[in-house]
Amino acid sequence: MLTPTFKRLFKTFKSLQNSKYGDIIIILVFSVIYSLVFNAIDFIRYPVKYGNTFVNTILLFILSIPLVFYFFLAASINKILFTIVTIVTTFLSSVLLYFIIVYKIRIYLLDTFILLLQTNPHEAKGVISFDLVLMVLSITIITVVFLYFYNKHYNNATYNRYKITFILFLSPMLFMLYFSRPVMPYAFFYAINMYNKYQTIINQPRTDISRLPSSFNEEKNKDLTVVFIIGEAARADHFSINGYPRKTSPHIEKLQVISLPNINSIYGVTNKVVPLMLTRATIENEDITFKETSFVSIFNKHGFTTAWISNQDLIDNSYSNIASFANEASIKKQIIWNKTDKKDFSVTHSNILDENMLPELDNLLTIDNRKLIILHCMGSHWEFHKHYPDTFKMFTPICTTSNVSRCKLDELVNNYDNSILYADYFISQVIKRLINKNAIVIYCSDHGEFLGEDGYYGHIPGIQRKEITNPAMFVWMSDEYKKKNPEKYNNLLRNKNKQLPNYVIFHSILDAASIHSEAADNSLSIFSKMSATHN
Repeated sequence: MLTPTFKRLFKTFKSLQNSKYGDIIIILVFSVIYSLVFNAIDFIRYPVKYGNTFVNTILLFILSIPLVFYFFLAASINKILFTIVTIVTTFLSSVLLYFIIVYKIRIYLLDTFILLLQTNPHEAKGVISFDLVLMVLSITIITVVFLYFYNKHYNNATYNRYKITFILFLSPMLFMLYFSRPVMPYAFFYAINMYNKYQTIINQPRTDISRLPSSFNEEKNKDLTVVFIIGEAARADHFSINGYPRKTSPHIEKLQVISLPNINSIYGVTNKVVPLMLTRATIENEDITFKETSFVSIFNKHGFTTAWISNQDLIDNSYSNIASFANEASIKKQIIWNKTDKKDFSVTHSNILDENMLPELDNLLTIDNRKLIILHCMGSHWEFHKHYPDTFKMFTPICTTSNVSRCKLDELVNNYDNSILYADYFISQVIKRLINKNAIVIYCSDHGEFLGEDGYYGHIPGIQRKEITNPAMFVWMSDEYKKKNPEKYNNLLRNKNKQLPNYVIFHSILDAASIHSEAADNSLSIFSKMSATHN
């Protein structure tokens, strides 16, 4: 039974809705509440940076409310449309609100939208928590209750002419305010529009840079093996080789790898960082990542067997800015999505271990030809404990909750450090297979990871701080390689402590293979005498 208070509330609601402008007032109140719940946090967290910051931020937020009002008012012209639009909008908004609160994302950033759309089932399970379900369920139930009472006394004919008048009146304001700052629910359309443009860009034909003049000393390097390991979310400052107090990199230290602790990935998201490593793009001409082929095409030109082994997302999907580069390789292998031969395997629930790439690497190493092998790791992606075996659970206790913000800091760091320890093991296993060959191994993580610093978690688009823009990078050379290329080893030692952008990898990997191309700039190679601007 309804309580007296609830009955009075319902009676007031009914009376208001039956008044001349009552229906419009109800939509306005709903829009204000929606704005306070879903948009206010973005204005609080990211105030405007001009004039009187506080006043201008409040003013811009107030001006955003008519936009929200316009959206729901237009939908309310039809009862069924309003019901569907309101439920879908509040459902999606509540999902995003959770990630806005926990991970401090911004929905209208392209990189954020790419993350949301391209997340695979394994990654999605890692962030679905009881808190998320509770928030979404609560907001959805409240919305359904509101719609039940609103629709009970809905009258199309009586009120639509007033609504249409308001809509026409607000249209010029909509045009003026829409581009001032995207707010939900418009942020969805804004992001979708950006994503569609992005899809068009990444799927355009690329210029083949292997057609540029280049040369290769086949006699000196006919048996060369180059392995490039793309790590995931591995911070330089959590490897003991770089001074971290915990012994997290014992294997590579014994193998005498050279660490480059001052690499700047520029960004904290894979889809932006990896293309910068693979192409000759720089921060000044970043659009090259969408327009040209990678160094893989140049290795192909000079007779290398090229292979891309991925333990991450599908490399054949056109929505990925990395897929086109993977498809340049003559051999492609997908690990985590190619388990049909294993009973009861589930990408969502199973551990995804980088060592599963090693059998493919072993097969490639039997090929009697010079080789470029790229290994794209799962690395230290959240959930960390899903990416290392229990035998690497050295630092305990660990946090395994899906809501990372509920983790105790020490438990989160323990979990992360175990994944770094496993990355160290994986790198060492790759190196041990090449010790007696003419070979070089280059490892570079795409970015780092927030571990609760100032309330930040994961790797967040739009944030550029050392925790996520200072990834680990290592180089190992076999004795035979050092004998053949002593100047490259000596130059590496001179350059290893320099502050360097991650896009030096394109130039460095070609230099490592003694491939000289007009596409490359040796002053940006860690194996050459670098420009004096790098220090």
